[in-house]
Amino acid sequence: MVMIVLVASATLFLLACGKNYNTSKHGGNKSHLSGALCITCHAPGGKAKETFTVSGTVYDESRLKVQQRSVVKLYTRAKARGKLIATLYTDDLGNFYTTQKIDFTQGLYPTLSGTPGARKSTRHMSKGITSGDCNSCHGMFTGNLGID
Repeated sequence: MVMIVLVASATLFLLACGKNYNTSKHGGNKSHLSGALCITCHAPGGKAKETFTVSGTVYDESRLKVQQRSVVKLYTRAKARGKLIATLYTDDLGNFYTTQKIDFTQGLYPTLSGTPGARKSTRHMSKGITSGDCNSCHGMFTGNLGID
């Protein structure tokens, strides 16, 4: 009986400490609808099975082709300062997403890194964001998210 309790406790501990969320990765191809408002379906009560806390699409310099090798990082302070909260990688469709629980109440500051050869390989948002629905502004009210 003691052995069963120990094994069950160890299993629960490992599950609690391990990665228990879905996130995009370089070379991945599970996403779809590049440039769409991901959280339209990937929200609580939405059509999709998973709820995204952060999602969007990154484009290249021309803003016509998706960028497959970008990295989005969320920090507690502007210009990649403060605590790093999350790191997301674009997949083969230029999309990035995560189901990781992320607290936006204090505002987070995204940093976007591109690929070698881009004129400006890293971009920082100067204002904090309070939502991870990146495509709701980029591509709608401001230009597509991309590397210059």
